Amino acid sequence: MADLTCPHCRSRLLPFELPEAAGWSAPFHLACFNDDCSYYRRAWEWMKGRYGVWAAYRFRLDPASGTASPLPVWSPDALKDRILDAEVEVHSGTGSEMAGGLR
Repeated sequence: MADLTCPHCRSRLLPFELPEAAGWSAPFHLACFNDDCSYYRRAWEWMKGRYGVWAAYRFRLDPASGTASPLPVWSPDALKDRILDAEVEVHSGTGSEMAGGLR
């Protein structure tokens, strides 16, 4: 298993199940669910100040493409019920491509 970590807090990224109608090609992505992560903690005030909403985001990685992006959350527990209890196997591809699979 590749040990993928959050670039903001170095916590291990956890696989979480995506909704079926989300439009992603993979059934899961990886995210930082550390509530003490600086990226996540700063997001609450940034979203409130910028958009006037009480929401935040977590660091997310698409294991199929290697693309990182924010994962919107509406509460500290949002999406935690979708964390998968499985090991993730990530294989390096050519360039920055990655392919992910669950074991």
